[in-house]
Amino acid sequence: MPISAKPKTRRDNGGPRWRSGRGSSLANLRRPFDPEVVKQAERIVDGYQIVIRKEDGEYFGEGVELPGVAADGRTPQACVKAVREALVASVAHLIELGQTPPAPAGEARTEQVNLRLSPREKLRLESAAASKGFRGIADYVRASLLER
Repeated sequence: MPISAKPKTRRDNGGPRWRSGRGSSLANLRRPFDPEVVKQAERIVDGYQIVIRKEDGEYFGEGVELPGVAADGRTPQACVKAVREALVASVAHLIELGQTPPAPAGEARTEQVNLRLSPREKLRLESAAASKGFRGIADYVRASLLER
């Protein structure tokens, strides 16, 4: 059965059960993905980390590598499963667009690059990173440059 990125509806307000904060349009995701793309996305997402927290009796989770890709569930297991489904759909969409999905956060990063910025440049990069859902400049720059 092909995976579809159609969001599940919430019980409380009828809104989307998960969302992608990386600028993708859900209208473009409401169709099945190619099974090979799904397999590739699942292999990539398998190494992704998920952060969950409990809010109002439900669990809310978000992907570390793709900030803004989130889901909820009544149990921690249901939450993790829903977040993984959202991450697979998001990564499959990135693959279809020809973009490189982010590497798993746990992947060893041994190389360091230092970059001197003016205070104004740093502020602009921080603002751009925040607007795309990234928590810092390094992740934003790495994802922006490596997805080309």
